[in-house]
Amino acid sequence: MADKVMKQVQAFVDEAGIPAINELRYAGYHLLNAVIPANEKSSPQDELIRATNHCKRATYEACEMGMLTAFDKISMFKTDYSQVVVSQIVPDWQQILTKCDQCRDEITSARQTGDDRSIDHTRFRDSFTELVNICRRLDHARDDLNKLIEAKRTEARRYAANVFLAIVGIAVAVGFGISALL
Repeated sequence: MADKVMKQVQAFVDEAGIPAINELRYAGYHLLNAVIPANEKSSPQDELIRATNHCKRATYEACEMGMLTAFDKISMFKTDYSQVVVSQIVPDWQQILTKCDQCRDEITSARQTGDDRSIDHTRFRDSFTELVNICRRLDHARDDLNKLIEAKRTEARRYAANVFLAIVGIAVAVGFGISALL
């Protein structure tokens, strides 16, 4: 599972799997010690537990990096479309932002527990998957949002042109009125 998650994260963002790869290396070391004990003091059962914990930690590390990258992408999206009402195209925009806040809180809570993050690995995997899907949806929404921005620009240009023509029309009418009086 850890390897699968790590590959999913690496597909989302390059180099995100490096901490996870290190954890999997440690898992392999403990697995080897479980099969071929390095010394008499190490119990195969304890080594298997250590290997499992490193796999959980690898999952956590990969997902955390993926989630942080997703936050960056969502933040960039928010900045790119700050002048547009995003919820016109992405109706659940507020829920997406709330989900990001919840995921940030999860990461903050996990970091406060110290090195033992094995409890969080499954929840983090699910949160990472959800954030990746959100990023994909937002990427697809970019085209429609760009069209909306262009439509607003066109509308603004038309309005400015109409105002200009109205002012010119008023000036011409005033000019004809003044010349008729003279």
